Amino acid sequence: MTRLIHISDDVPATRLQLDRLLRQAGYRTRLYTNGREFLEADPLSPGCIILKVHMPALGGLEVHRELLKRGQNFPVIFLDGDVPLAVRAMQQGAVDFLKMPFEENELRFAVKRAFALSEQGDLLRRFKADAAERLQCLTPRDVQILQGLRAGMDNKAMARWLNLSPRTVEAYRSAMMIDLGADSLSEALRAAMDGDLSEIDDSAKKASLKAA
Repeated sequence: MTRLIHISDDVPATRLQLDRLLRQAGYRTRLYTNGREFLEADPLSPGCIILKVHMPALGGLEVHRELLKRGQNFPVIFLDGDVPLAVRAMQQGAVDFLKMPFEENELRFAVKRAFALSEQGDLLRRFKADAAERLQCLTPRDVQILQGLRAGMDNKAMARWLNLSPRTVEAYRSAMMIDLGADSLSEALRAAMDGDLSEIDDSAKKASLKAA
């Protein structure tokens, strides 16, 4: 049976773009104009879910939390948002997070990975082993930058934490992405979480996230 993908996005153009790309890739789709309409779909057929983070009245993170309360633990991919939201989404259990505008291949990979993780119990172990191996290739500075990203910091917050300039942090961040072999923020965050990268001290995180 063809796999089903639920798409909840309040922007018609994005909704239709996702529908077209995923149907071309061989998936079935169901479209929802907002988070509330999606939650009111009853019963919700099993499948992958694509949720936009920012939607009127009920955002993607809130929708996901409600699904978890209902025991509907379907693989979720979030669209759009900043670094802190990406971290929150993945800590909440999202399998991926795509920045807008997304690349078509990035979308297809995210969906393929989402279904694989939900259907193959041993796949997560392989992802974790691969992530741990990739983390071993990082320099100490790379590790600090990735820890900052995992903590939800932007470049300015990391600059305060590491006592560097934002421009220097940007250069280190680019170098870290190359060393990690990551093409996107979501891929870097997946590697950090799958590889169980150690988190920074909570007090340092709070101090750095405060407004300068």
